[in-house]
Amino acid sequence: MEGTVEIELQDFECSLAPQVKKVASVSWHQAYSGIYSKEHIDHFIDEYYTVEALCKCQDAVSAGDEFFKVALAGGQVVGFCHMGESDGLYWLYRLYMLPDFQRGGIGSRMLIAGQAWLRSRDAEEYFAVVHQDNKIAMGFYRKKRFTKYGLSGEPGEVVLRKSLKTSHP
Repeated sequence: MEGTVEIELQDFECSLAPQVKKVASVSWHQAYSGIYSKEHIDHFIDEYYTVEALCKCQDAVSAGDEFFKVALAGGQVVGFCHMGESDGLYWLYRLYMLPDFQRGGIGSRMLIAGQAWLRSRDAEEYFAVVHQDNKIAMGFYRKKRFTKYGLSGEPGEVVLRKSLKTSHP
């Protein structure tokens, strides 16, 4: 927990990809176990969290074209936040924490850092896609003043919008 362990935020590096994948897997199984089958979750993680796919992000982060921070506790990844631009819109691609580190303020710290990056790019808003039945994520985003923007192309998924015109994280 953040109160008992010092948390360091740092830019994603390719060497951390296996740990990021582990955090994603644990987090996805916690958040989506009642929504998707174990097989679906495992397939998604294996497809989108390969070391190769994650390492492609390092160049974009180094160039300043994407924001990808990891939260480290004792040198181990306990969470991560990834943002970027696609088709002229800014997106929160991923924000996940290990269950034992949720509700400790780490996700908020990463989101604030990401929003600073977005503001440095003159973004006025950004978007996130979340499953409407992911109660942990929906509650977090509600507290952070995201609003429902519309539906994504996937069943049960909604697009949330966050204005950067206010100072609230």
